[in-house]
Amino acid sequence: MKVLRLLVSLWFLCATVPALGAGLVDSLVTQLGVTPAQASGGAGALLAYAQHDLNHDDWTQLTALVPEADALAQSTDLGRGVMSSLGSVLGDDNLTMAKVAEQFQALGLDATTVSQFAPVILDYLNQHGGEDLVAPLADLWIP
Repeated sequence: MKVLRLLVSLWFLCATVPALGAGLVDSLVTQLGVTPAQASGGAGALLAYAQHDLNHDDWTQLTALVPEADALAQSTDLGRGVMSSLGSVLGDDNLTMAKVAEQFQALGLDATTVSQFAPVILDYLNQHGGEDLVAPLADLWIP
């Protein structure tokens, strides 16, 4: 039931936020060959983890540079937010990269795909003026 709710939520995200997430999501689709739903869900999981871990100023800078970041991080489960969605789906409110990897598996992606998403998102941020965010996010997402 939880997986079905997650899949419906991902469909809702793709149906309601395509214009917002088009830049980042399109980059992931084009560069990694994933579906838009997988790109949105994977980016949302990573961005929710970043939102959970980054300080307020860094998150504010990220959302100023990539306006769709907040929508992707918040809209995965019918507006409840990815962090609460991941916590409810996986049975824990303590978000870790292992939980993000499990989220990727729920999207039909191999857990190793996380390591392919992170560089694309970091490159996207770097190209959009987020050079200061690349190091803290790389420390967070890349072991």
